[in-house]
Amino acid sequence: MKFDGFSAPAAALEGADAAGRLLYSLRPQAVGLTGQKPNGGSLAVEAEITGRAYLGEYWDYQARPLSGSKALRVSTGPNTVFAPGSRVWLEIDPADMVRVE
Repeated sequence: MKFDGFSAPAAALEGADAAGRLLYSLRPQAVGLTGQKPNGGSLAVEAEITGRAYLGEYWDYQARPLSGSKALRVSTGPNTVFAPGSRVWLEIDPADMVRVE
């Protein structure tokens, strides 16, 4: 299935066999954020940091996939620090994407 800036195998998504428009939710803390491409079984999506806020116990980032137009919200621990404009990798497990519509 295609999303803005990345795609995920339909077999890995809950309810992906339904007809019509589908909407999925992905919690910010369920997205990994690294400086190097991950090797695991999750989706690896190259992105750019478009905004960030330090909220004391965690960083709240906006990361736009390079081939997308919309940023995803990503939350990380206080020691994972990236500056706006940095190229990063998002690590997304399709099992964490919950169908909401």
